[in-house]
Amino acid sequence: MILDETKKYYVYSWLRKDGSPYYIGKGTGFRAYCKRPYKPLDKNRIQIIEDKLTEKQAFDLEEKLIAKYGRKDRGTGILKNKTDGGDGPALSEEAKRKISLAGKGRTPWNKGLTADTSARVKRNALSKKTAGFSSEGWASLKKNKGRIHSEEVRKRMSEGQKGKVYPTQPCEVCGRDVKVNGMAMHIKAHNKKVKSNYFIKMERQRWKPI
Repeated sequence: MILDETKKYYVYSWLRKDGSPYYIGKGTGFRAYCKRPYKPLDKNRIQIIEDKLTEKQAFDLEEKLIAKYGRKDRGTGILKNKTDGGDGPALSEEAKRKISLAGKGRTPWNKGLTADTSARVKRNALSKKTAGFSSEGWASLKKNKGRIHSEEVRKRMSEGQKGKVYPTQPCEVCGRDVKVNGMAMHIKAHNKKVKSNYFIKMERQRWKPI
């Protein structure tokens, strides 16, 4: 059976304890269950209203339901939604200009990374994020906090890193070639008034005798 990729959307609602909806949303995948403000802790209070929709069908149903129940911020109903659904309110030209100015001069986090490396970083970030969705995930993280690896484990970790080549790019502040995946930390250290241990370590490596 061939799945229709265009019909991957659904419309969901978050319910109060009395069963009345307080939020209507549209999404795909685990959107309805992602950790966000106001999300109910009890999964039984998350209701998938209709699935296997196209994006337009999902937007239309979302707008219809928000209009039906009304919004609390406008005094028209019971929902905590801040928009009327659909694509949401269109941004004004002034808002677009401010967003554009705020983004200028910033280096994208994945600049210089290959497609494979970028995908791997995203997968790692997602796995860390989803670990917090369950009590078991948090328990696992707390259990391993401060754990000291054995010499055998350290050796395996070291062997796994050998031969890996990470792309570098010059720092806009000091001009040094820095690994792309460490650029954020490098720039953050520049912004500190007191010279950090990070730069002290770099200086030692720079002047280390060959």
